[in-house]
Amino acid sequence: MTAASLGSLNASHASPQAFAHASPNSVVGQLAAYAGALNNGNINAAALSLAAAANHSLTAQTVMAVNTNLTTANVLSVSVTPAQAATIAAMANAAQSAR
Repeated sequence: MTAASLGSLNASHASPQAFAHASPNSVVGQLAAYAGALNNGNINAAALSLAAAANHSLTAQTVMAVNTNLTTANVLSVSVTPAQAATIAAMANAAQSAR
């Protein structure tokens, strides 16, 4: 995925320190909330946090790329299947359109 296709979610490349100290309202903070919710198995909360962080509509591929970046940063400790990623993307897109 390119930086342009990730948009604001390119912040998923941030350092572990950035995630630890991020403001909850920043994109990095929202991505940290996404990872925390996903780590706790709360897909609904994860999708809402991802929707808040994203400035584009999401695809399963976008979710998988963000998850890879968050895993590399040691923020995300669980993995999702492509089908789960598609569900998260659909839920996040629905939350975005409801804003």
